[in-house]
Amino acid sequence: MNKNPSRELEIRKFILEEKLWKVILYITAPLAIYSLFNHLYGFIDMIIVAYIGNTQIASVAILSEIQTMITAFGAGIASGGAVIVARHIGANRLEEAKKNASTVFFLAVYVSLMIILILVPTAKPFLELLQTPKDIIDNGLGYFIVQIITTGFITINSVFIGLEKAKGNTQKILRLNIIIMTIKLILSVIFVYGLGLGIVWISIATMIAQAFLTLFAFMILFNKNNIFRITFSETKLQWQNVKPILMLSLPIFLGRFIFSTGRVIINAMAAVYGTVVLSAFSIAQKIGGGGATLASVWEEAVPTVVSQNMGNNQSERAKKVYPIALFYGVTVGVLTVSYAFLLFNQIVPLIVNKDTTPEFIHMVFRLFRWEVFSKLTGAIIAITLSMFYGFRHTRISMAMNIIRLFVFRIPVLWAFQTFTTIGFESIGMTMFISNTTTAVVALILALVFYTKMRNNPSQVTTHI
Repeated sequence: MNKNPSRELEIRKFILEEKLWKVILYITAPLAIYSLFNHLYGFIDMIIVAYIGNTQIASVAILSEIQTMITAFGAGIASGGAVIVARHIGANRLEEAKKNASTVFFLAVYVSLMIILILVPTAKPFLELLQTPKDIIDNGLGYFIVQIITTGFITINSVFIGLEKAKGNTQKILRLNIIIMTIKLILSVIFVYGLGLGIVWISIATMIAQAFLTLFAFMILFNKNNIFRITFSETKLQWQNVKPILMLSLPIFLGRFIFSTGRVIINAMAAVYGTVVLSAFSIAQKIGGGGATLASVWEEAVPTVVSQNMGNNQSERAKKVYPIALFYGVTVGVLTVSYAFLLFNQIVPLIVNKDTTPEFIHMVFRLFRWEVFSKLTGAIIAITLSMFYGFRHTRISMAMNIIRLFVFRIPVLWAFQTFTTIGFESIGMTMFISNTTTAVVALILALVFYTKMRNNPSQVTTHI
């Protein structure tokens, strides 16, 4: 709850006036701590799943990618809505910020209900349509159905978190998410180790935890002491409020949805190598993932700081945000790659089933040595796209995700499978190629954009 309504105004002043390197650190630090806790939670979650079996690791990995695809709309609405709210806050138009926050929130609620009503009854044919391997469907259908329901909560929670980020209130996000992760882990341990239940109950643990966060979100957003209090009078969405949010959010949604769909397609293409390879690839991605998240987390501060400063007509200050965030992200990314290589042999035994063979661990390493570099390149891509979000050029992010998938990823893996005999390692090589080339393209686009802004200041959008 917000018992000090002036807190948001104090943060606004800090974002608009303090040294930018301090501002970015202040906003990002709680999210960085949260990302490390989140990685720890994901790491422990994989240990729990591995305790059940390696096939279950593949099931969770593949179905989680499908869930990410489904939640893309909520993530897009959260990102686009947060940019608009942050601009109004920067311009000190608090009533407009409140109105847009209400519109974004109720839009998320309606979308959540629609997702659940459509996909729960059609879960199995939906998975079959996506060419999910039959053994994954057999092992994980119940898990997936629970995840769909959870997706409804996640969509609402994404918008809540996005609105708090728009205000720069990341400390609240940290506190709430630590509580939620603790609930999730305790329930998972009880269900699997205590009661001997399967992966469906891991999904139920996640659903319960996300439901608690949704409850907290309602309590905070509807609190009378919140200067951006959401009211039920806004439940009837008005097109003049919805349109600008959709115009900004849809490119983000489409980009993320297409990219997430592509990852599902990649998993389907990789399934020719067998479930064991999919399990090995999932583990390879997990190792070093904490550092990867820590490297990419700098993207979270960029749209908020850029948007609030643009809303306050401080375009020169806004332009300095991206280089600072990129420096932080690249530095952490380099450290991440280094530590992942150094600690590989210590980490792997913790997240594989006790019956795992040396051949399986060798398979994990062969995929890992390609995948690990995405910890750096992924951060470059994420931070660069977040800069375009802040300047309201969300179509660029959509184009980047489409290129990343349909130019640098799917055709590359198809070529490896069609014209070479490399085998399963081509999955890791494909990820390395697609992430590296996309990062290079992103940096080139950023350079072109900044050059145009310097030569033609009208390139910087200042309107709300």
